[in-house]
Amino acid sequence: YFDTEQLPIPNLPIILSFKRGEGDLIKNVKTNMSGIASSKISKITSSEKMQILGAELDISQLINQDSTSFVYQNILKTFPMPSTKIIINVTGLLIYIESEEINLGKELNVLHIEPKIKESFSDKGFSFTDDMNKADIYVTIKARSREGSEMFGMYSTFVDCTVSALEMSSGEEIYKNAFNNISGQGLNAEKAGLKAFEIVASKISENMVPKIIQTAGQ
Repeated sequence: YFDTEQLPIPNLPIILSFKRGEGDLIKNVKTNMSGIASSKISKITSSEKMQILGAELDISQLINQDSTSFVYQNILKTFPMPSTKIIINVTGLLIYIESEEINLGKELNVLHIEPKIKESFSDKGFSFTDDMNKADIYVTIKARSREGSEMFGMYSTFVDCTVSALEMSSGEEIYKNAFNNISGQGLNAEKAGLKAFEIVASKISENMVPKIIQTAGQ
């Protein structure tokens, strides 16, 4: 901030807030001797790709807190206050997914689990890469189905699935789980298997995505 003579104004109180998006930041700051104020965003909690911060003069810090201060504040608020907006382009962590989905001994040409997982992560602001070396998180999915029983023309098929997620920078396994004996029903064993894959995909999304977000600090 500069005065009318273009000289920097030190110790000027500034208040920051999210106008679009959401996160944790240092809201109250003051300008330094160069008239520059700096803050820190410790965490972004909104999945919006573009977020906006507003910075404006903190009137409450300029007025003595006495019985008349609220009157002065209300009067000053009727005048235009110096303010600015800061646009933040948010890029989520990059995920590389490797999914092996086998239904009754045959590898699926159209995967059922991976697309659902990607959709859930994408909704939370994550991005994806086809290059494992560029990934922040490496997810492996292995799912196989086995034939169950048949009753009154309806077949049941069971899917067993293991899921693992590695943080590439540290090599640490940040998520691991198994989803076994997940049953699907259909007019034949193959269709029952596909239904079971869909159910597994939903269970993985509900369980894994929140835990990855919590662990990775997304």
